[in-house]
Amino acid sequence: MGYADDISRLRQEIDKMHGARIELRGRLHRYADLRRNMNEQRSEMRRHNAEEASRTRTAMTSFVSNMRQMMRETMSGSEHERHAAHSAWMRMPMARRHKRD
Repeated sequence: MGYADDISRLRQEIDKMHGARIELRGRLHRYADLRRNMNEQRSEMRRHNAEEASRTRTAMTSFVSNMRQMMRETMSGSEHERHAAHSAWMRMPMARRHKRD
């Protein structure tokens, strides 16, 4: 009976180890899946951030361009007014230009 008991115990040990090995393998596969999913999420976030940065850059470029255009128009408008006032002043007769009240 001792031999049969030893074989039975040995078989149980082998079965336990086999079960533990299968469980460990499953855990390793789950871990690999988690890592794969994390990497996919990370690359998706990078792509999303790159798109957002591109949109922001485009919007900022447009905004700056519009501001520059507006400033140019404003500056050229006041320059034009200054030039017109100077031309009108120069067309005035000398006596009226320097008239003191």
